[in-house]
Amino acid sequence: MPEGVTLGRSCEHSCVFFSAYVEGASYDKALEIVNKCEGDVRLGDDYELVSCWNGCDTEGKPAYHTVTLLDEAAVLPSGARWRIADPRARLPSNYPANQTWGHLSNGNDVHGLMHKSSHIIVDAVGDFGPDPGSGGWPVAGVPHATKDHTLERKDSIAQGNCGDWARSAGSSAADSEWVVHPKGSWPSGESGDPPSEGQSRPGGCAASVTDCCDCRGGSAASEATDRRADPQRLVIGTWNAEWLYDGECDPSMSPWAAGSSDCAGLQSGLNKCDAAGAAAHLERVARHMRSFDADVLHVTEVESCDVLAACAAILNANASQGGGGGGGGGGGGGGGGGGGGGGGHYLARLRIDFPTSGGGRRVPATLAVLGLHLKAIPTQARSCHKREAQARIAQRLLVAALGETPYVVVLGDLNDFDADPCCLDAPGSRPTSRVLRMLKDPRATGADELHSVASRLPRGERYTDWWDHAPKDGVDEGGSEHSSLDHLLVSGPLFDQLSAVTIDHSTPPMDYSDHWPLIATFHLQPLAQATAPPPSVLQQTAPALPSSPPSSPPPPSAPPTVDAGSVRLPLGAAAAVIALALVGALVLARSALRCADRVFRPAAHRRTRYGKHGDSGRSGVGLEFAVNSKNAGGPTGAPLDTGAVVDAGGGRAIVT
Repeated sequence: MPEGVTLGRSCEHSCVFFSAYVEGASYDKALEIVNKCEGDVRLGDDYELVSCWNGCDTEGKPAYHTVTLLDEAAVLPSGARWRIADPRARLPSNYPANQTWGHLSNGNDVHGLMHKSSHIIVDAVGDFGPDPGSGGWPVAGVPHATKDHTLERKDSIAQGNCGDWARSAGSSAADSEWVVHPKGSWPSGESGDPPSEGQSRPGGCAASVTDCCDCRGGSAASEATDRRADPQRLVIGTWNAEWLYDGECDPSMSPWAAGSSDCAGLQSGLNKCDAAGAAAHLERVARHMRSFDADVLHVTEVESCDVLAACAAILNANASQGGGGGGGGGGGGGGGGGGGGGGGHYLARLRIDFPTSGGGRRVPATLAVLGLHLKAIPTQARSCHKREAQARIAQRLLVAALGETPYVVVLGDLNDFDADPCCLDAPGSRPTSRVLRMLKDPRATGADELHSVASRLPRGERYTDWWDHAPKDGVDEGGSEHSSLDHLLVSGPLFDQLSAVTIDHSTPPMDYSDHWPLIATFHLQPLAQATAPPPSVLQQTAPALPSSPPSSPPPPSAPPTVDAGSVRLPLGAAAAVIALALVGALVLARSALRCADRVFRPAAHRRTRYGKHGDSGRSGVGLEFAVNSKNAGGPTGAPLDTGAVVDAGGGRAIVT
């Protein structure tokens, strides 16, 4: 049972409750809320969803749960209904959704409606108790009725069940509050025949049967090669691109939805907060990406693979016109089958070719890249626990990567600060969690194996984001509103070859994003030509490194002579990994974490206000995960299913 939540007794505010529940084929899932109070209800201000997957309590051990914000702008008149559907649901034309959420029940997941100020559950579908099993709960005498059925509340019901699911479900059609309909039905007798692919939904939005994570393809994604013209130069960057959406059919919490005033570019008059503004933002962001001249670029807060493909098309068009920085381009391949069962992907495996001392052929090696977008709100205790749980999972992935290649990178919007003396940000922000320590020292030996590239910058330049709060007036007040939430950590052999670091502060806050890009350039030293070592060598433990980087750059030293050409590490965690080839190729990757018996599900869309750390949300890639705040120990981990290769404007998008 989620901490602090009360249920199982008569409760106030229960005139707002669930009126329907749909658990249909594939993504055809929905919840409907009705207001049977006497007056209007500010749904998002007064209520929120509380959810548990696969049970809430098992032998006294809390399961994972999440609290999901309802649309804060929603005002529900008396008698009106609010529908929450999976964004991929094939809805009947006369059953539109008011809000989308991608993690509705698969039959054995409980959803409660909680009154915020009292923390009382006013209604629930399912029981806040042990996992009922894959078949779900019985309703009205129908076994497994919460699986592959539609439930509709009887019109005579005037209030919620206050969390007493057994009483609400009943044991027969007569004593149940619900009517059980077969799979494929929709509330109020709506047809189960949704619009087909490409047909229009209300408002002109096309129905999509699949999204980028549902595509399936071959293994060709792992065959991409290094296309950098200069094998000695490698540029890696990370950037939170601030709601990189297309603005079409966006949920109401999107900053590009009608009536919003939170979008990038608005304050400077560059665009409005609408679909045209989103398109202008995308064009602006893509052109700015090109100026980084990066070979590998990690991007967060992106809506979908379609948006990444659109970004790729802009980049490739610019490349074909000769725009942007000079020189040839890089590009890495995304990884294949991963180590260990399941065939899924956690880390991006990119091929990089080192120069050779004799000037002959290049020596291929593997660059392992772990992209992260961790739980937001750096100063909130609950978020701290969740970030540390995520970091524990990342530690396991980093240990595996360090055992297979000496060239490892972890980067992204970590939503926390670095307390090490080498790496304090400009205002001296202090973390509440141990995330940076955990990632630098993944084996917890006391000897760091990954180091922050920001340590090479003067402290006054160490800030990657703007938080408009002192005062909140849309004006950048400088140091009091700056901090570093974005980080780029690299293994010792890469850190030794770090030649330049920049945080690109050339753009005003919120013209592009409330974050600034962090870019690192490496001058790769030649390797002796070598053949691929036997697998036993590739599994060696990475050497221990100093606990913190030196205060001044050390002289470059050649990394170990290891050719990891055929090694396949797992692919991208919780974000996008983009390898940019300046001659026009783009490789993308996206993934979500899955554990052996629990799923770390992306958190619900939450409105992102400009210039704030706090209201971070799920944005396609760059995902948050809903993790039990008490489970900082982390689970054991098993990968997701392998994804597909889709066209990305001349490159390929590798999706899991």
